[in-house]
Amino acid sequence: MGRTPSADDAVGEGKSPGNVHLEPVDQLDARVASSMSAAKTNPPRALSLLQVVGMLFLLTSGGGYGLEPIVGAAGPRWALLAMLVVPWLWALPQALMASELATLIPEDGGYVLWVEAAMGPFTGFQQGWWSFVDSLVDNALFPRLFSDYIVRVAPVLGVYGSWFCGLLVLALCTIVNILGVSIVGWVAVLFTVVVISPFLLICVFGFRQTRPEAWLSTRPLTEVNWRLFLAALLWNWCGFDSCSTIAGEIVDVHRTFPRAMVIVLLLTMMIFTLPIAAAVSTNHVWSEWRDAFWPTAANRLAGGHWLGILVSIGGMCSAAGMLSSLVATSSRALYGMTRMEMLPGGLGVLHPRFRTPWVCVLIIGLGTGCFTALPFNVLIQIDSTLYCLKVALEFIALAVLRRKWPDRDRPFRIGGGFWGLFYVTGCGLFCCMAMAVLSGLWSAISAAITVATGLILYGMLRFSRRFQRAPATRNSASPWTIEEAPA
Repeated sequence: MGRTPSADDAVGEGKSPGNVHLEPVDQLDARVASSMSAAKTNPPRALSLLQVVGMLFLLTSGGGYGLEPIVGAAGPRWALLAMLVVPWLWALPQALMASELATLIPEDGGYVLWVEAAMGPFTGFQQGWWSFVDSLVDNALFPRLFSDYIVRVAPVLGVYGSWFCGLLVLALCTIVNILGVSIVGWVAVLFTVVVISPFLLICVFGFRQTRPEAWLSTRPLTEVNWRLFLAALLWNWCGFDSCSTIAGEIVDVHRTFPRAMVIVLLLTMMIFTLPIAAAVSTNHVWSEWRDAFWPTAANRLAGGHWLGILVSIGGMCSAAGMLSSLVATSSRALYGMTRMEMLPGGLGVLHPRFRTPWVCVLIIGLGTGCFTALPFNVLIQIDSTLYCLKVALEFIALAVLRRKWPDRDRPFRIGGGFWGLFYVTGCGLFCCMAMAVLSGLWSAISAAITVATGLILYGMLRFSRRFQRAPATRNSASPWTIEEAPA
């Protein structure tokens, strides 16, 4: 990992190829006074390690919800084995990639800035557009999930009542995000505790009744639904790049971000593996393991309905916490595009009191509400492919920036030299391709439409002269600046 500099340390000198010009901090001292007013326009660094861990946990796993189809598709032997193997091939490469790039460019906007710095404004805009559309689709899943769990606790609500409750949660999450990312972080910490608690109880009751031979049970190979198994597995282990978009609001980001990754990786492995191992002895009819099966499994373990209700409450908190954190991270990706002059600057205006990009938050909230009208399975398919597109560009950006900025000091650097970089990018790109192949027809259609509209929008913005690469000056507390290359 190497030395961890403070925010005021110089990170490198000289110029890199293309239109990105790097300056050491001492060259910025003369501009400190004039940049103070600009610094006040940036959101403050307010997120601690605990808050980042809470947000990242919800953004990546949110508990064991969604794992049921993995057990149902193949049985516990393959499910438990996959939970021990897949993180090394998919989750860890994401975490390492995000840690290196988020500490290299510790600014709001995250992966949009990485791709722009590596491959230029055209590719950066496409990354931002794909991420924006994907965020609306991804966010729309969680009001629907909240509705599914609240109707279990309060069946009287019915379909329309539960759907309205999901939209109400979306509205509350949007308001909380306008009030400040620090509040979002503490809400995430609270919801993480609520989400983990029922799964700990499942482990307590389940391991008292466990039969280790049940862990080796499996469906006959001819009956295993490999497509569902692999698709659900990869989807549940993604999202480790999400918090990069709020890197500019994390306290001591060079230390905090990698540490949060380590904590969440270990926590996720435990919360994914142990409850399955504890529950399969009592719940051994694999065809029952479908979406939202955990409340039923918990009731059988506890011998009543109370634990199933707690699991359902945890599911509501998981969905609400994920949604709140996703609104924060996706709105910062949009905010990053405005800072890089990819979109009109008026969209990135900060609230005068709360210092949050409230217009971006509102756009994400309203767009998410529109996408909740789509069927859940369609949202899943669209989300999977768009996520693969944007993450593939992130892995490519990692390799390009290693070559483009070879001497740049990296507070966190993936070890192993060429082979370490090859492991991260190779595994990451392979899993991206696998996830895209496993997606359905709707995913291919949505990807084609998103790519086409991104090309058209870029051309329109260029033509209207709104897409001009004006100098983007970082505040004086940041160890890097981006400026237009001299003609």
